[in-house]
Amino acid sequence: MLIRRANGIIGYTIAIVLAGFTGSHAQSWDMHFNVGFASYSHPELRKYQEYLLRELIVPGEATETFPPYFTFAVGVNKNWAQWKLGFEVGHGSTGGRIYYQDYSGKLVADQLLYYNYLGITPSVVLHKNDGLLINAGLKVSLILHNLVIRNKIKIQNDVTSEDVKFLSGNLGFQPHVRVRRNIGSTFFVQGTAGYELQDRRETLAPDKNGAYLADENSEPVHLQGSGFRFSAGVGFVFPSK
Repeated sequence: MLIRRANGIIGYTIAIVLAGFTGSHAQSWDMHFNVGFASYSHPELRKYQEYLLRELIVPGEATETFPPYFTFAVGVNKNWAQWKLGFEVGHGSTGGRIYYQDYSGKLVADQLLYYNYLGITPSVVLHKNDGLLINAGLKVSLILHNLVIRNKIKIQNDVTSEDVKFLSGNLGFQPHVRVRRNIGSTFFVQGTAGYELQDRRETLAPDKNGAYLADENSEPVHLQGSGFRFSAGVGFVFPSK
């Protein structure tokens, strides 16, 4: 139901983009490859960590609390004189860890979060002069999260572990500004900065009959990875015929 609703919004946006791509006045196509850095709010996952710490009978410590980390993306745009339409696919990750160790053994509780996204990006040209382009845009993304809960306890030589995977489909809306510098007529470098707002979705375990990650009140823990997004990349232009 949640995934179907997200797919519906993405589907309408794709239809608009494809309608624009069929226009006859396009100047060029371009492709880019970006490496970025992203921060993540994930308020309910942070509360879940706090709940785990309260439940421990030993003084554990949260050594990772969903920090900023690298992202990777590839995209393609079709360019008009004053606006662009594009697709982008990308990958990112973050995670949390609770840790404790003493002479008798150790405890490691990981919350590992990976995601892939498909984004559709309309933008307008704010400035264009001497090979310098500045665009303002809005990226609408379908984000598929994979959350792995991995717990491991070692006491002397005895090891107990569990590994459960949860899925979540979120929508992201990222207003951003992109600055691009052309190098000749074929290549360019660019930088992008923005803030992504994500909706709030619960997790589901596909191999556990619809089970979800629960908090201390047995309520679902939702994923919501809003945060700042920065990236830099290179690309090349396919000239129009």
